[in-house]
Amino acid sequence: MIVAAPAAYARENVLIGRIASASNKQLTLTTAAGSKTVTLANDVQAFGARLTPSAVKDLPANAPALILGEPVSADTFNARVLFTLPKPQTNPLLNLARLNTAFGTVTTTDGTKLEIQPAPPPARTLTLDANTKIIVVGKPNATAGDIQAGDKILALGVKAQNRTGGTPRAVLVAPAAYTRANVRLGRVISVQADQLTLKTPNEQLTLALNAETQIFDQNLNPLASDALENQGVLVIGRVANGVMQAQVILARIKP
Repeated sequence: MIVAAPAAYARENVLIGRIASASNKQLTLTTAAGSKTVTLANDVQAFGARLTPSAVKDLPANAPALILGEPVSADTFNARVLFTLPKPQTNPLLNLARLNTAFGTVTTTDGTKLEIQPAPPPARTLTLDANTKIIVVGKPNATAGDIQAGDKILALGVKAQNRTGGTPRAVLVAPAAYTRANVRLGRVISVQADQLTLKTPNEQLTLALNAETQIFDQNLNPLASDALENQGVLVIGRVANGVMQAQVILARIKP
């Protein structure tokens, strides 16, 4: 689908909120700025969460919505196009990743303080506390001392007052040389003591497991390998002789 709008449209022509009530003639939207009455143009187009056409009166109450149109007054908006949005992600790990992250390269380390160079800048100093979960690829039971300058780092659930600091809920650290080739996303078909079979969108492959493999659920708690069958997983590992050795597995993620 392609959505096109008049050249004159700007930020004030977009309204985001949650549907409080809806009829054939109007709906009430709860926004961050308060309640808004949304009138419906004669040619209004409404779409459900899967981009299927929908009657406005059939849109579910409490659904998130994005509306394009024209403001009429401070409390009234005339809708031209209306979309209901997918429900918020309920996977705790993906919520952390989506909402409060910092990704970059570790430039310096000083005990529990890490300076990282994210993309885009500026540089950011992360402080690891006693509650920060530290996951280092290839190093089970890692501590802050196992994080080295040059490592790639993804900080999740960062609590911060600004973009230059923060304390993360968890950090996932990989060697500097790791790239997208070291990552697989898919669904586990079968599990054995020393390997698992993974179905990805492009292939089915066998990944090796050993004592170095770290497995975590969506809350970043340790998980046994036999609980992985039929689970969506993200795998980070090293590739040798055409076989990936799984080093970190994050489980129960929808592929």
